[in-house]
Amino acid sequence: MFDELNKDFDRRLIELLNNEEVGNWTDAERKIKTFYSSCVNSATGATSLYIKEKFKEISSEFGLFPYHSKFLSERKEQEFDWLKTVAKISHTYGFNIIFGFSVKPDAKDHTSHNLILGGEKFQLHHHQRLRHEYEEILKYINFHPETANGVAWQIIDFESSLLQANHYGAQSPVSGSVDSIHNKYFPQMDIKRFLNISFGYVPAGIVWLENPGYLDNLIKTLKFTPKKLVMNYIVTKLLHHFWLDLGHQHLGQMELCVKVAKEKFPHILSQMFIKSNTEIEEKIKGIERLWAQLKSSLQRILESKRPTWFDVNTRQMATDKLHSMTIQVATYEHHNFENEYRWQSFNPNDYIENLRTLRSFEAFRKRQLLYQKPQHEHVSLDLRTPVYVISSNSIIVPVSILNSQFLWSSSNPNVMNLAHLGFCIAHEIMHAFSGEGRNYNQEGNFYKYWNTFAEHKYNELESCLVEQYGNYTGKPSFLSKLHKPDHKQDENVADNAGIVLAYETFKKDSNYELDVAFKYTHDQLFFINYAQLWCADTWQKENMEGIVASGRHAHDELRVLVPLQNFDEFSKVFKCSKGSAMNPYHKLCLDWLVTSRTWMVQVNLRLNDRALYTNEFPAWQIPPFCFPISPQLFLTGCLQVHSLGHHNFNTLHACGNVTINVITFNLINWPIGCVDVGSSGVQLVEPNHDVFKVIEENSPGV
Repeated sequence: MFDELNKDFDRRLIELLNNEEVGNWTDAERKIKTFYSSCVNSATGATSLYIKEKFKEISSEFGLFPYHSKFLSERKEQEFDWLKTVAKISHTYGFNIIFGFSVKPDAKDHTSHNLILGGEKFQLHHHQRLRHEYEEILKYINFHPETANGVAWQIIDFESSLLQANHYGAQSPVSGSVDSIHNKYFPQMDIKRFLNISFGYVPAGIVWLENPGYLDNLIKTLKFTPKKLVMNYIVTKLLHHFWLDLGHQHLGQMELCVKVAKEKFPHILSQMFIKSNTEIEEKIKGIERLWAQLKSSLQRILESKRPTWFDVNTRQMATDKLHSMTIQVATYEHHNFENEYRWQSFNPNDYIENLRTLRSFEAFRKRQLLYQKPQHEHVSLDLRTPVYVISSNSIIVPVSILNSQFLWSSSNPNVMNLAHLGFCIAHEIMHAFSGEGRNYNQEGNFYKYWNTFAEHKYNELESCLVEQYGNYTGKPSFLSKLHKPDHKQDENVADNAGIVLAYETFKKDSNYELDVAFKYTHDQLFFINYAQLWCADTWQKENMEGIVASGRHAHDELRVLVPLQNFDEFSKVFKCSKGSAMNPYHKLCLDWLVTSRTWMVQVNLRLNDRALYTNEFPAWQIPPFCFPISPQLFLTGCLQVHSLGHHNFNTLHACGNVTINVITFNLINWPIGCVDVGSSGVQLVEPNHDVFKVIEENSPGV
């Protein structure tokens, strides 16, 4: 479904870009239309001779043409300086080849950037396609076809060795002054020289090494690699960056060109789309109302002491983070593109030259970032849903979403809007409180505020989801990739929590009735509309290894089946019998941030026939039992029972703390431990004992 929505948006952009009327387009918008036209024109104008001449110009700019010649002298080869060459490429076009830099917001201070040194991004999982592309590029710079084939294989082998240097030498990032990093690797690697060429000066302050092991292994690899191969690799990778934007993909020319325009100019295209859409204000206001409803629901969830794992401080920090979270549609209405692109000029008949101009401009902006305050990055128009931005604690909605009536429309019933866009936003909200997002505070700075027990329960949840999603494929090992430190169950967790948040928001707002003749109830319609989000081709188990393990998201069908299987309200609404596929006897992955607790505890203390204390309360909200110690000194003691739970409903689990208080001030807080009470008697256990599972017999939780 999302792919179809994206194609529909592309068709709308093509209409805008092909519109030859002068209209009220700004200079910046007209320049983008010219860039797009040059791409379309290249389908007929980009002859083999034209590409050859342009590739020759680009490679000669860095002394890389014609280094494949058999007349290349040994002296010339020995004089080749790979570090100087890749630094010049970095300065001119912003490409990282073999070694490079990036500028990213500081995780602990969202008001500043970090300079990060590291390797290039490798794509060898598509090595057969890459080898073919490298071979074609080499032919354009006058390699004989047979020679090009052999050199392409050499380049793939060398790239594989660089990938291995990065993978097998993986170490945690380290930081230090430029001098300290430089001195560690000099003279084998001249870090200062690289920075001076790349930036035009040596930046002051702290620098990060993304993976020190890569640099160590790179030095060893280059020591035993012929310089001629390194030269061939650099020139091929340089030209490959331009090759990707030429019409060599399995797309129509207009589809290719709008794809390139979306990648290069998402901000200006967003503004152009907004100007051409008369319903945009209504949609933005609708999204803001939806946002307010979802935030209010999550606020109620946190106030209801869910999840039970959180201690007081963790809950307060999560609440503060929710209050600070914002949403914005990426309209760029206050952005001055005229000033930003005033020096840019594009030729409608020279597409590759336009790419060079644009790449040079992007390299300049990349260098300028280092001493600027981080701003929102331009949101990709290929995004199919909103996105949560950790560094700003905000949700950004790309305008591509506003093109369709399917996700949100004033003419849609509220149940549809909440099940469609409401879920998408709820999913992104939950990214702030799960996965990597939970390690950042309300200001977007790195700060681990979850208590130890909550972390333990979250890790249990991730392990449970790995097994549950894996069982659908027939081979849980397919999901092993999704459980690595850098690739956990973030998306599956957000799916399972997001559907509950969206449903609770829907239930709070569902105050109108359906036609009595209608086949489905209001609640059933919510889940049906949710399932429609993931309409796609059917899948087969034998194909799941490649599908499931290739990305963070589960396959579309699993995004329906698993979250709804874990959600008791779904089985109640559709009256699924206990033990059926969508209502299994044991829902192992239920404990999550928005789990409702409806199980009640009754306490009745008696002495002989006299009732001393009678009360009833939720299992997740047990009040303290307090008693006076010294009324004169206002001293009281309290027993607080918490983490009441069970194991298969035959073993009761509880933990306790004793506190000594003066009026309301806590003097002493003494953990007295945890116990399991069952048929085998009473047993002292650890707080994170494996038998623990919060009681939820009648819960509509995740």
